[in-house]
Amino acid sequence: MNLVSLGLDPDKDFRWIYYSDGGLDLYSNGVMVSQKLAKEKPEAVKGLVRAINKAMKDCLANPDAAIELLAKQEPLLNKDIEKRRLVYVAKTLIATPEAAELGVGDMKDARMEEAIKVIAAAYELPKSPKIDDVFSRAFLPPKAERALPAMTN
Repeated sequence: MNLVSLGLDPDKDFRWIYYSDGGLDLYSNGVMVSQKLAKEKPEAVKGLVRAINKAMKDCLANPDAAIELLAKQEPLLNKDIEKRRLVYVAKTLIATPEAAELGVGDMKDARMEEAIKVIAAAYELPKSPKIDDVFSRAFLPPKAERALPAMTN
């Protein structure tokens, strides 16, 4: 959207190359907490994940309200550009077929296993972590609560 603010058209003036186009199919976002917190205060972690999930759904359900709240914290932002950024990210990176299938926040084990292998090889890790070392479904809200709302534009 920074390109849009410069008067350029990202769809016409640029060619986008996504990592996944080259076979690198990694997950891009997540919530990280310490192992200590996850063990000692699992309900707090569940609450954090629920709050993030609700906030994301609320933002996607009403982008105008989300941008108005953001503008109260950062009055110098360009509301039009930020709304376009939010809608673009939601439609291209969040509301994916996989998210529709699994619910936001979950992932496919086979895809994660492959991603771990790629990262472990790239960084020459002495030991490749298992999925359970880096991801837990124990803190996710039920799938029905992780379904994405239809977006208003």
